[in-house]
Amino acid sequence: MVKNKFALMVSFVLLAIPMILFFPFPDNEEYMTRSEFMGLPIETWNGYVPLGVAGAVLFIAAMILLVIGLKKYRVRGVLIVSFSFVLLPYVLIWLYQETFAQGIYAVSYDGEGSCVFERAAEEEMLNGECKLNLHNHSGEETTVEVEFIDTYIPGEEARMESLMNVNGPYVITLGANEKRSIKLEELLDVSRLPKTIDGGSFSNVQVRLKDGEESRIL
Repeated sequence: MVKNKFALMVSFVLLAIPMILFFPFPDNEEYMTRSEFMGLPIETWNGYVPLGVAGAVLFIAAMILLVIGLKKYRVRGVLIVSFSFVLLPYVLIWLYQETFAQGIYAVSYDGEGSCVFERAAEEEMLNGECKLNLHNHSGEETTVEVEFIDTYIPGEEARMESLMNVNGPYVITLGANEKRSIKLEELLDVSRLPKTIDGGSFSNVQVRLKDGEESRIL
């Protein structure tokens, strides 16, 4: 089955490099991508991502070496390794959070949060409503501060999801192993902000979790 052990070893080393560079923990800051390859960001609205392009090249080189290193089952091997490359980081994160993680590092977010803003009856006021799901994987109660991060839209300078921070940060306490759907409803005074939206809805919002000096972007 194995034709060239050295080629296989180099292949796995090359695969490890982009996996480590874009490992989605402790932060999972999403790139606003225009194109991706195997989960690696290749191009965003601001241009190409050099590390993402380099990672894609390393992945292709690793697949070539994998084929060279295998005597048979080459197609099967490429498929298994490709799926593992995408899924393994999330499996490792889940195992870590279920066993050793504490504090904000034990908290996960499904990334499916949403926010809706509407102009209130009062001038310079907005009604804001955000929903998100958090899961504390640890066996201890955990308290985090939640801040909202704006979605990047080319040419857009007005604040969007981060308008919720006018009344924030929001202190959330999660019980041991608790998974909770959180709903925040706020009347926001935006009179002192230079540029704001009049209303709108946003999905897959990003948030920042903080606990003292520690913070994570999810």
